[in-house]
Amino acid sequence: MVICASSPGKLIVMGEHAAVYGRPALVAAVNRRVRVRLELADKSDGVLFDAPQLKVHERWTCGELRGYARRRRGAWQNWKDGGAGPDFGSTLDPRPSQLIAVAVGEALCLAGDGASFGGRLHVTSELPVGAGFGSSAAAASSIVLAVLEAVRRPPSQDELEALTLDVERRQHGTPSGIDGAAVVRGGVLWTTRRAGELSVEPIAVKRAGFFAGWRVAHTGPAAESTGEVVAAVRRRRSEDAESFDRALDLAAEATLTVRRLSEAEGQGDGPSLIDPIRRFSAWLASIGVVPSAVAQAVGRVEAAGGAAKISGAGCLAGPGAGSFLVSHPAPAAAARLLQSLAPFEPMDLRLGAPGARLETPDT
Repeated sequence: MVICASSPGKLIVMGEHAAVYGRPALVAAVNRRVRVRLELADKSDGVLFDAPQLKVHERWTCGELRGYARRRRGAWQNWKDGGAGPDFGSTLDPRPSQLIAVAVGEALCLAGDGASFGGRLHVTSELPVGAGFGSSAAAASSIVLAVLEAVRRPPSQDELEALTLDVERRQHGTPSGIDGAAVVRGGVLWTTRRAGELSVEPIAVKRAGFFAGWRVAHTGPAAESTGEVVAAVRRRRSEDAESFDRALDLAAEATLTVRRLSEAEGQGDGPSLIDPIRRFSAWLASIGVVPSAVAQAVGRVEAAGGAAKISGAGCLAGPGAGSFLVSHPAPAAAARLLQSLAPFEPMDLRLGAPGARLETPDT
């Protein structure tokens, strides 16, 4: 028996960093996916992990995986109870198989101690790592979905989202939950985090061709982790919280403008998108997360009548800053602009893709 599952990546269209301070974010699933193929073997408790892109080729038993997930859960809880200091990296297992093992182990824990399976778990990804595409969440949700199907314990959407967040926590410390919500639910989402709780609302994009003039590129991996960039922004805010928050409110208004445009009846995005994207991009530059090479690319796009911004945490030092969005009233112009921004890598992406799902095996 073969079980296949996949989950999309995601992009933050508007709202990165502002979401940390209770402002909204507009998030879209993308059509590049992480795919899991689980080939079940009869009368076997051994699970072979096969993830060539991570150079993972390991065999585990279900008992070992449950124990591993519980130990990683305990290490994370101890770190969090200790004040969630900057030494989260010390709690990580350096093996690249950590995410896979935690995802399988947590799924087995949810299914109960009697649940077991054997076979080969093959993981492939169409998403670059460390570029703001939610690759960890996409991998986690796909693995959990396939394993729970194998042990005949299909999860609800809420369970899948919660487990995806748990796996991300073991990997990243205190993720917002936005990535998990986006890859599990798919589509376009409006998210707000207040008092530790994430509110997620699906957005119905009514404007025909709204995303037609958007293009995406990969500027290269960021030099720092998301946690390091977020911490640097928090330090900047502590220097003058009042001024920071005034600028933040203006940035959040730009995000709300883009949502309103997406929900308005009509055709295309038109020039009305350019101003709010430029305003939010300027705010991101002002908080120090747009390195100089990327800022120069933003200037070139704006000089050509478009708008551009990073998508995700960005970077403090550069040269890369992860994913990069370009918008132009003329879709062909947006495509030409992206091609001109070497060494950025243009990516053929569509926004609003379906969420996590089981798929029919190809063989």
